[in-house]
Amino acid sequence: MEQKVEYKVTSAFDKIIESLEKEDMAQRDRGTMFELLIKAYLQKEPMYANLFDEVWILSEVPEEYGIPKKDTGVDLVARNRETGELIAIQCKYYSKDTTIQKSHIDSFLNEVGKSYYSAGIIVTSTDKWSDNANDAIVNRDKNITRITLTQLRESEIVWSEFSFEKPQEVKLKPRKEPRPHQIPAIKAVVDGFETADRGKLIMAPGTGKTFTSMAIAEELAEKKNGTFRVLYLVPSIQLLSQSLRGWTADSKYRDDMITFAVCSDRKVTKKTKGDNEFDDITSADIGYPPTTDFNKLIERQKEIESSNNQSKFMVVFFNISVHRCNH
Repeated sequence: MEQKVEYKVTSAFDKIIESLEKEDMAQRDRGTMFELLIKAYLQKEPMYANLFDEVWILSEVPEEYGIPKKDTGVDLVARNRETGELIAIQCKYYSKDTTIQKSHIDSFLNEVGKSYYSAGIIVTSTDKWSDNANDAIVNRDKNITRITLTQLRESEIVWSEFSFEKPQEVKLKPRKEPRPHQIPAIKAVVDGFETADRGKLIMAPGTGKTFTSMAIAEELAEKKNGTFRVLYLVPSIQLLSQSLRGWTADSKYRDDMITFAVCSDRKVTKKTKGDNEFDDITSADIGYPPTTDFNKLIERQKEIESSNNQSKFMVVFFNISVHRCNH
């Protein structure tokens, strides 16, 4: 049974969704418009623009890939810029009070199992998923990730200027600049590495540690020829997702950056003192195909190092709970 909730317009993206809810618009037409929107999102949102070099509507996929054009749950197909692998994408537009059920995604999950797809992404116009639907996308042979309403709202795209008439004319928010208190912190760390090979930067909560660490890495990269490698360790998948989005949105090298999200394929529950529990998100909620196999990560690193096209930045966002889960 679908869960009914009150929907409130809280952002420019919500206004786009509201525009699709006209009574005279057929549900099929809403779905088609949503597909166009998500295609533009995946092409322009920095995290995905760097990951994919092509995003096709299913009917546009080149014949050389041998993918049937029959609609069996896949709406879009994206191609990984580095590997050439194809990712199946389902765009689920339902009314704002719908909870995604397992039956909504079953045909898509079956289709992702075909040999021509390496992974899948499900994009929904709601944050609400049933327990069975949640369970269906974890611990699969191929990674399934999802992008939900919250992630679309928080996009780097200026949704107030988006138009269905010109979906490719997308404007991005300006990249962040260091705040006054971050500037001396960045300089102190960069200067410190002139005479030391390790150090510690301590900053209070809410002062912008993710951005500051990125700015420090950029300064250090300027001093190095070739690819600058960063291993970014985080204690949870939630922080991995936050850091990945922050770096790909605000880095001056966001167009010349190779990123990996290394995490376990299970949910990690952490306890703090006092036995208060905080549930981490699953790897499916990153919205970005994660790497859960260390051997594949090593193989990709070798391929990148042997390539003639060397990127300026290679960042591995590593959830340290992988070690605890797998050993």
